Amino acid sequence: MKSDVKRAIEVVREGGIVIYPTDTAFGIGCRIDDPKAVDRLFKIRRRPRDQATPVLVDS
Repeated sequence: MKSDVKRAIEVVREGGIVIYPTDTAFGIGCRIDDPKAVDRLFKIRRRPRDQATPVLVDS
């Protein structure tokens, strides 16, 4: 599992999209500061850009 997490980190840092399990469903994510990745995320989700999407951050 550690190697999976490390690979997911690499993918996100390189501007990629990751799909990950949560307690109830799967999530999909990318870097919020990478406009190309965010655009791809909206296209993958088939979500209009004017419709909000959750943003999760570490505190």
